[in-house]
Amino acid sequence: MNREKPNVLVVDDEETILKSLSLTLQEGGYDVTVAKTGSEGLEKLGKNRYDAIIVDYKLPDIDGLEIAKAIRDRDRKVSLIIITAYIPAETADISIRLGNYNFLEKPLEGETVLSTLKRSLISRDYLANEQQILDRPNILVVDDDYEIRSGLEEILKAAGYNYKSCANGHEALEKIKEELFHMLIVDLNLGDMEGVEVIKKAKEHFPEMMIILITGSPSVESVVVALKSGTFDYIIKPLHLEDVLGRIKIGWEKYKQAVLVKQLLQNLRITTLELEKFNKQLSTLAVTDYLTSLYNHRYIMEALSREYSKIERFHRSLAVLLLDLDHFKSVNDRYGHQAGDAVLMELGSLLKNSVRTMDIVGRYGGEEFCIILSETDSEKAVVIGERILQTIAKKLFKIKEDLCINITASLGVCGTDVKGVHSIGILLDCADKALYEAKARGRNRVVCWKEIGRMSSIGHREEEESRH
Repeated sequence: MNREKPNVLVVDDEETILKSLSLTLQEGGYDVTVAKTGSEGLEKLGKNRYDAIIVDYKLPDIDGLEIAKAIRDRDRKVSLIIITAYIPAETADISIRLGNYNFLEKPLEGETVLSTLKRSLISRDYLANEQQILDRPNILVVDDDYEIRSGLEEILKAAGYNYKSCANGHEALEKIKEELFHMLIVDLNLGDMEGVEVIKKAKEHFPEMMIILITGSPSVESVVVALKSGTFDYIIKPLHLEDVLGRIKIGWEKYKQAVLVKQLLQNLRITTLELEKFNKQLSTLAVTDYLTSLYNHRYIMEALSREYSKIERFHRSLAVLLLDLDHFKSVNDRYGHQAGDAVLMELGSLLKNSVRTMDIVGRYGGEEFCIILSETDSEKAVVIGERILQTIAKKLFKIKEDLCINITASLGVCGTDVKGVHSIGILLDCADKALYEAKARGRNRVVCWKEIGRMSSIGHREEEESRH
């Protein structure tokens, strides 16, 4: 690896992004190493030093914020850039551009990637001496008048400031691309371009830069234009020592305050994202069965209530399947409860993969499961139930490393198309009775309440006819 080039580690699980970034960075003069997972990235970081790391916010194994923190714990000096399509654009404005976090939004553009990386590395190098940052700004003076430029240089040198100077706008913009300047003191009228144009382009590169404008005879219009372009203050010629130093001091204090605010906002943003993630996890846990990772009884009842409201409003069909494993107690008794849990976990996965994404599968209780089929009548639900039972009967459930068993299930069906089913309670009760009937008929079968209701009606008529 060529040590003269900055080393960049790119961590992203998308092959196209890895190839595109690698090509862009290599053409930009960087040595590039790639990793497809957060774990692989951290492993590479443990073996090599990198000047910068570009990491995707969403990775298959580790959350982007978690890997960012892990990187920071291992190397505080590395430049860190996070790729994201999920954080709003405002995040880029509140990110810290002084070597902490930078963000790149998808879709990625080569020029933006290179400029962001370059700025991040410049900021990192300048931040190497933290006390220097707190005490002294880095100032760029731009004026085509030699006497004014020399006078400002003397003032800044005597006051102990870090500074550089140039005589035209184009040279100034080249310097800004190569070095981090906290403050720009620029003449309103330069030989090659207007000072306002220099300000706008400088702000595009480094938005936090404080600008002080030099002008000989300011008009209201010129001052307004300068202020709108991001100027903090202006100085009127001829320049006076106390006036110049006073405005620089005020500008520097405001700059430091702005940086502190951005740091606070950035920390708050990260904390908010973590809180949102934690709340989402809590919400998921509240409706998830701990063993099967299916929805729990509470969610099933809430979902059924929502779905039932839809069918009442839009006159659609809805069916419920109640499934219970046959002789499941014997599995627990013979092989132990851990084996029983293994069966339930495998069954949960099987059921979820056996229905449409729009359908809802949950653990109703114990070894009983509930499936809510929207836009489905009783007859179609029976077909789905038969297919599920056949899949279960054919499957070998792994209960130990070297032991698999067969198991069957019984299933009761009821749909809202059945006469007399006009509430959630009746729907569930009829499905439960159909399940009980399936058990009574020998198990490993589907029974629909519609069939039971029809048979009961026929039996009732035959009984009435026999009386006459």
